Amino acid sequence: MLACVAAGAWQRPLTGDNQVYFYVAERVASGVPPHISVVDSKSQLSGLLSGAAMTLGREVGLDEVRSGRVVSIAFAAAAVVLIAELGLVVSGAEAGAHLAALALLGSRGFVKHAAIGTNPKIFLVTFLVLAHLLCARRRWWAAGLAACAAFLCWQPALAVVAAVGAEALLATGGGALCALGVSAGALGGFGAYQLYYAAHGAIAEQLRQSYVMTLGSVHGIRRVRSSLWFVLSEAGHRHGSLWLCPVAWFASLGVGVIGLLVRPAALLGSLRRQPGAISLVLGSLVAMLFTLYDHQGLPDLLFPAPYFALATAWLGVSAAREAAAVTGLRRPQLVIPVLMALVLAAQALRGGIVSGDESRTIADQYEVGAATRWYVDHYDGVWCYRSAYLLGLAHADNWVPYGMLYDDINSRFPIRSFRPLRDGRMPEVILRKKGRVPGGRAYLHREYAQVAAPLFAREGVRVYVRRGANASPGSAESRSGERR
Repeated sequence: MLACVAAGAWQRPLTGDNQVYFYVAERVASGVPPHISVVDSKSQLSGLLSGAAMTLGREVGLDEVRSGRVVSIAFAAAAVVLIAELGLVVSGAEAGAHLAALALLGSRGFVKHAAIGTNPKIFLVTFLVLAHLLCARRRWWAAGLAACAAFLCWQPALAVVAAVGAEALLATGGGALCALGVSAGALGGFGAYQLYYAAHGAIAEQLRQSYVMTLGSVHGIRRVRSSLWFVLSEAGHRHGSLWLCPVAWFASLGVGVIGLLVRPAALLGSLRRQPGAISLVLGSLVAMLFTLYDHQGLPDLLFPAPYFALATAWLGVSAAREAAAVTGLRRPQLVIPVLMALVLAAQALRGGIVSGDESRTIADQYEVGAATRWYVDHYDGVWCYRSAYLLGLAHADNWVPYGMLYDDINSRFPIRSFRPLRDGRMPEVILRKKGRVPGGRAYLHREYAQVAAPLFAREGVRVYVRRGANASPGSAESRSGERR
């Protein structure tokens, strides 16, 4: 929590995909369910939770950005506490608990995205860790519910549901009844999620976007070398360096493979007896394989990050015990975890765990949101492309629910010929950010005039007003009442 405050949680701007999810959550707080406010193929439990926090924030006078960040930081803090408990279970030592907590906290992007707020993968991490901890404690129904919550934050976490179910079925003391308990918890959570959409008349659209649209998206196989480097350097790209946690995961995998080859029966028996072991092994393997196959940016590494942290804890404590057994000294049991902790802290600081964006603040974006509100009030329709968060700040709906167009949406219609039509009409204002508008060549410069808007330009947004529109183009910044 302190790390998020130091990272500028109260001042830093909305950036990246968090902008999209802020808009989703703000619309939830205003009564518009996810998948209706914006077409998006990801599950949206995190949006519902953030939206609920925003609703409460409005009651106590807290704006939506900051109330969304409060719940995000709370979930991140809970994840660190929970993984410390799980680290203790995995390693059997307090040093392992501290290593696991420090490793997760220092994962690149964890603090940053928790501080910005509304990122679904922060919520995913918390529910993922909780599911494995409950599994280790043999609370099958609750573990299934928590695993389902992780899945409802991002669909690849279905692997966590399967992993917890496998442990319930195969672990010593488990069986069919335990697996049914996991299934009951998971189905109960899924059913409750669907009831929300049913109450808002949006269940069909939610199911279509979350589970049909995604079937139309097939990514090409990535180069193994580049994917491995992406993981091992924690998205450090060409100039990155090896990070301890993913290296520790691969080292732990190597130890496990050797054990499986040398003494398979002993290793499998140990996994069955050790609470939580089967689910952690299966979950971590699937999370790693999926990340190697499909990753776009740093937030994608938050899916395997808890497994990296637990591998670091296990490896550190195991290495310390082996060193102490070989030397007959107790000092290695302390020295090795301390050295690993120092490396983790150094890499976290080097990776900018508390760095902020000093060039802009959320106050600057509030000004642009106020100017956006002026356009909403004075023109017949505003479509924000890759900038829907401005409508969230303005408390308004998008002209059409397509805040951005990407390959999954291609299953609905050809996005290259897309026109943002509503009731057969085009919007009078288009606010465009980042790159070309798909289909825009056919109408953007022909039907619209770009207006000078320095306030929007600082946000990287271009403003287009439909030719012949009634209101006065370019007057939003002067009439919005905002001061630069």
